[in-house]
Amino acid sequence: LDIKNKFHCENKKLKKVMEEIELQVIKENEKINAENQVLRGESDILADRVKNYVNIAKESEKKMKRIQQELEDTKNHFQEMEDLSKHNLDMKNKLHCENEKLKKEME
Repeated sequence: LDIKNKFHCENKKLKKVMEEIELQVIKENEKINAENQVLRGESDILADRVKNYVNIAKESEKKMKRIQQELEDTKNHFQEMEDLSKHNLDMKNKLHCENEKLKKEME
């Protein structure tokens, strides 16, 4: 009977300790779950920011390509203008020479 009582008391103590441990585990799990929820929220915010930055980078790249094309077009336009200017100068010189020849012939 004495051993039975001792065993019963020890069993009660162990049950109480187990219940306390179980409560602590539940509290810790709740705490961890709350922290995880916060982290998930922060992770979602960061993911959205990354998406925005990627979109901004893509738009910037498109704009840069468009500007590069405009620069190339402008460069080509200036080259055409320079070529026309040279041609006009050549024609002016040619006409001047022709004019001089005609003047000499007229004399």
